[in-house]
Amino acid sequence: LTPNQAQRMVEDLNNGQRLDALTLLNLLRAAKEALCRDDTLIDLAGLSERIIVVGDLHGCLKSLQQVLEQVDINSIGKNTTIVFDGDFVDRGRESLEVMCILLLLKLAFPRHIVLLRGNHEDILISSAYGFQDEIAEKYADEDDAEDIFEAFGCVFSALPLGAVTENAAILHGGLPSYDFSLNDVAAITTEDRCRISTTIEPKTEQDFLVQGILWSDPKSSKGISPNTVRTVGVFFGPDVARQFLDRHNLRYLIRGHEVVDNGVQSLSCGDGKSVTTVFSQAAYPNGSGRNLGAYIELHADEPPKPFQWKWTKDKPVKENPRIRVASSMKNKTEKSKSKSFEKEIDDPHFEIMQYLIASQSKELEQVFREKAPNGNITPEAWAAVMAIVLELPNIPWLLLLPSLAPGHNADVGGCLDWKAFLDKYTLTSTTNSRDRSKKRMDSVQMELLKAHHEMLLTVFHFLDTSGNGTIDLSEFTAGVKMLNKRLPDARKLKDPKKLFEQIDVDGSGEIDVEEFSNFFMVM
Repeated sequence: LTPNQAQRMVEDLNNGQRLDALTLLNLLRAAKEALCRDDTLIDLAGLSERIIVVGDLHGCLKSLQQVLEQVDINSIGKNTTIVFDGDFVDRGRESLEVMCILLLLKLAFPRHIVLLRGNHEDILISSAYGFQDEIAEKYADEDDAEDIFEAFGCVFSALPLGAVTENAAILHGGLPSYDFSLNDVAAITTEDRCRISTTIEPKTEQDFLVQGILWSDPKSSKGISPNTVRTVGVFFGPDVARQFLDRHNLRYLIRGHEVVDNGVQSLSCGDGKSVTTVFSQAAYPNGSGRNLGAYIELHADEPPKPFQWKWTKDKPVKENPRIRVASSMKNKTEKSKSKSFEKEIDDPHFEIMQYLIASQSKELEQVFREKAPNGNITPEAWAAVMAIVLELPNIPWLLLLPSLAPGHNADVGGCLDWKAFLDKYTLTSTTNSRDRSKKRMDSVQMELLKAHHEMLLTVFHFLDTSGNGTIDLSEFTAGVKMLNKRLPDARKLKDPKKLFEQIDVDGSGEIDVEEFSNFFMVM
């Protein structure tokens, strides 16, 4: 694929056209082959005059367009290399278009476009947070949606895990341990990394290493501690980062993985060394937030230079017919499942939300205190914390703010007093009497199951060893057990047998997977 051909296809995608299924599958096969030729740790030293590092895009085509316009796509391969640092998909409406553009650029500029894996480039995560549904919707009139998603999964697994320049290391999440070395990344073979389709259920030491690289976060305090917010990966302090940088004779660790208000945020490690987080989707998510988007420009003898932008509203691009539409397409009657959360919360849902907030109050306080030590937090930052800590990213938290925090302090720059907010939510205040506690717990368990049913469905597809499309109690229990491993104690699903019986309304002892999903659609 020549640069001119790639740019024409990118322009078509930017104008609302879409690749037909056959073309897309061919693109994915070619992209996987190209990615497999990259080392797991890519050495960029001396390759280009400037290295551009792009953070999380999360399916935001507009932010990708902003990056390519500011960087100037014509400079790629001349004096510019661009590193896209993972989390290309999920939680956005245009993950498909973003991925197609990135892969086209990779084929056109194989050395100067670097695509690194994020925690959302994962067959399980992307099936639960929107990408699989987006493919099913956009290819609903063809029979290739499942094949396309599986092919994307192979591309995800082939993605390299890190890059290093003259003065910086680039990873998606961060440092998984005190003694972590980039040599550990370099030692992972292409075959080994292609084997890791998901980091949710690590089995080997290498799996745990990759999980830590993709999921870990920096913290302001020293040392390493379990990542209680994400329940996977670790928190690593500036002392750990400093030791890592000193060992590798580097000055900067560049990473993504977290939304930050200004698009870029640095944690000092002393002597001019730092951990810098870059997040490239502006107004995350989907134009509803207020954060800036940004990318970082690296030069061999200069500190990282951020370039930032604000979200600007414009008219939506009118969708045009697909590019090179394949023949013999069959109509598909199945509709894509909706994952939207009702904007209006009735009393039972509101009570359940109260319980979830109260049961996670300590975890919420820890993150609120890190984000806003003075006690006042912006509504957007509050919403981001709620989504991450409660692991409910699809809930429109900003819309619920007036209900969940009535009378919040709007005089301090429109900020919320998070301490006063948490004071409203205690386990005792969420129930009117002890006599109602058992009934409430049943409702909470059902709501937790509802929130995670997409993840369970994905797990069940692997556990359904008979392949008959149904799950029995043992398979259901195994799926719940697997899910509980990644949840904090307060949010673990209890008594899977009882939950199974509530869903198995006909008492057959088996649940049809489609009926399982439909059950939660009407809840």
